[in-house]
Amino acid sequence: MFTQITDQMKAIIFTIVVLLLAVVFALLPNVNSLVYMLTPTLAALIMMFVFTRDGFSRAGWAALGLHRWGFRGYMPAFFIPLIIAFISFTLAWSCGLIKIQLPEQYGGAPWAVFPILILLTFVINVLTTSLGEELGWRGYWLPILVRVLGERRAYAANGIIHGLWHAPILLMTPIYHAEQQPLLAILLLIVNCIALAPLIGSLRLRTNSIWPASILHTTHNLTWNVLMSMTIPQSALSSYISAENGLITVACYTIAASAVYYRIYKKTLFTQDTTVH
Repeated sequence: MFTQITDQMKAIIFTIVVLLLAVVFALLPNVNSLVYMLTPTLAALIMMFVFTRDGFSRAGWAALGLHRWGFRGYMPAFFIPLIIAFISFTLAWSCGLIKIQLPEQYGGAPWAVFPILILLTFVINVLTTSLGEELGWRGYWLPILVRVLGERRAYAANGIIHGLWHAPILLMTPIYHAEQQPLLAILLLIVNCIALAPLIGSLRLRTNSIWPASILHTTHNLTWNVLMSMTIPQSALSSYISAENGLITVACYTIAASAVYYRIYKKTLFTQDTTVH
């Protein structure tokens, strides 16, 4: 429709479209999380086919990062959320916020098939729910934000809107984080997404691939689902302190994100020094 649309307008229109889709889908009767998680990708497709002609070109699809595997990003994508979840889980247990209690089954299946079940769930989530989010947030939108705002501010904007996007479904349909007061859950998710954005975004940009981002997203979600199934809260505060969007997790991601910002800072200094000389 608009062959000369600027990156700034693309960023603004995508933000409006993805938030409107979030509200619309949250209002649908019996909406499930899979459908809702696909709205960022749907917003990207609307941008590519309705507002621009990118969807009709190979270059437009290549820009999403689907064509590269990004193997060098797999290890950090897998181990960073795993380590952070372990730290948060251990601290919560040592402080008495949670009690470890293994259920007789996991997800209705015996523990003997747990490794196979987890592997299948991991692969399916990488290819569906996580990819449904990441193709929109980091595949399509983040590179545009970087061109408009620069890397540091792009991560901040990406995290804020990603967190805010959770608001409609948390307010209208208690699919997850039902144990938290909705407004506090939204606030914690926004802060958590801001802290997470530099890590997941950096993997996307450094590898030019969406797959490490989808793997990190899946590892984060799946690890916490498993840990929550193995624990019983011992305090009403535990869901705010030690959950996947709790204060301990946010603090850990913030520390890890500081390394990304420090690398950007050093790169900026090096560029300025080279320019001067």
